[in-house]
Amino acid sequence: MSTGIKESIFNTVKSNSRIKLPKESAFIKSEAINVNSGIKIYKNDFKIYKDSVANYESDFSGITINICFNANHFYISELSDFRINPLANHTIVNYITKDKGQIFYKKDSEIKNIMIYLEPKFLKEFFRNNEKAKRSIKSIETQEFCQSIKVKKTDLKTKVCALEIYNCLCSSAYDVLFVQGKVLEILSYELIDLFENNKDKKEQNVKFSSYDIKALYKAKEILSSNLKESPSISELSKMIKLNEFKLKYGFKNFFDTTPRNFLIENRMIKAKKLLENSELNISEIAYEVGYKQAHNLSTAFVKYYGVKPKDIIKNRKFYY
Repeated sequence: MSTGIKESIFNTVKSNSRIKLPKESAFIKSEAINVNSGIKIYKNDFKIYKDSVANYESDFSGITINICFNANHFYISELSDFRINPLANHTIVNYITKDKGQIFYKKDSEIKNIMIYLEPKFLKEFFRNNEKAKRSIKSIETQEFCQSIKVKKTDLKTKVCALEIYNCLCSSAYDVLFVQGKVLEILSYELIDLFENNKDKKEQNVKFSSYDIKALYKAKEILSSNLKESPSISELSKMIKLNEFKLKYGFKNFFDTTPRNFLIENRMIKAKKLLENSELNISEIAYEVGYKQAHNLSTAFVKYYGVKPKDIIKNRKFYY
């Protein structure tokens, strides 16, 4: 606990997240609890005295569940178009990878939340008997940048569990065991619903005509043919004359993926072929498959294949 802090460091499950706030701009109380291997939670209580901008950086990779009681701030990434705008009484599920950016705080505001950090190894174990969930997790892991997976008003059952965690003193082994049970209860509410892809009422009413289905296949063709300069979801929607909801839901329903993941998969396949068979270097290959920087390709490639591009390129028959 500190008042008028210059810097606050939050240790995540596996690494560090760092928030740097201007001196004398806030009061911060943050308590970390190790739930078990692969899960860590933070009970946060911020009081912001004046409009502030905090620099943020993290090398944590995994899923976070942010259960907000109070919120009056937003985050903008410097590495992508990722943006989080937490709302009071809302739950946000994010896929987080190495990132840095800025958090904007408003004067005289209070921020109170529970943050749950989940490593991929825990998720795979938690859903070891759920093949659909495992495919969803693998798909999420191929993302090169952070993304919000779900944003919704906090369910009563989740809020009750979160408040019980927040109010628990965690002064004994029994308290920690109690918190463990409540965290797992929250996961059963928020993640099983997410990964099992239960259809909501809006999805149940969606009907696809023969034109819609042809448009979806055309969208796949457009994406696979334009890896270097791919259209945005909005642009793609206009190109195939299908609204964005039908486009996204159609990809999930017919192809068991998202437009973005489909694009990444095709980029990785082409990148691997070029690494193995062309004379291009990594920077040139990155440009050919739609990445501005070689390190962006390398990050995505390692996540997708588990090996570095430079290790593939060394095996070329004509490598010298």
